[in-house]
Amino acid sequence: MKRKLLAAAVAFGLGAVAAAPVYAALGLQLSDGSNTVTVYDGGAGDTNPLAGVVTFSGNVGTDWIANVTTGLGSGLLGPGHMDLNSVNVSSVLAGTSTLSMMLTETGLADHGVVTVLGNIGGTTDGSVAYGAFGDSWGWDFWDEQTIGSGSHTAPPVAFTGSFSGLLDTDGGEETYSMTVWAEITHGAGIKNTSFNFDVQVPEPSVLALLGLGMLGVGFARRRRTS
Repeated sequence: MKRKLLAAAVAFGLGAVAAAPVYAALGLQLSDGSNTVTVYDGGAGDTNPLAGVVTFSGNVGTDWIANVTTGLGSGLLGPGHMDLNSVNVSSVLAGTSTLSMMLTETGLADHGVVTVLGNIGGTTDGSVAYGAFGDSWGWDFWDEQTIGSGSHTAPPVAFTGSFSGLLDTDGGEETYSMTVWAEITHGAGIKNTSFNFDVQVPEPSVLALLGLGMLGVGFARRRRTS
């Protein structure tokens, strides 16, 4: 809470100097630890003209020589549905280098405690960590509540992963935010990682179908053991 109050005070003090509003609808942030790029939907650096889609294309620092990252939000996919797609090429002289990226969306309507499902698939020459978090106060890029996470280290090069978790969206504001994140680490040489990461809050009917499916699996197992 103290961190948020401090950030609010700083944002108020900067006023017109700030490059992007605190409550932006959809935004990307990429960082190699020394260089940070932040792009908001429809703002400077967004190469995709569609509303509900934000795309960055370029380098991040000197190690990450090529990056094309696209984030899709609920404005295009539907409420509580986000998708992060990224292609990353690095050229590291020695040691390792890490690129982190976040796709955030604010202004999502409160629905109490919701279930969030995440699925990722791709290829990597290094390692990939991924996850999602939410903020019931609705701030962009804030990690108030961890929803779920996972990781993969090559080999094998191809990977898939999934998680599910709960998010309490009913906080101090009428809307909440959700952020999808990924962290890629490459070693020396020319390396490549690409992935697609989908995170969504299923509709109640979908959750009911999933529950029926799990009941069916349990019933089938009981029949086999009896």
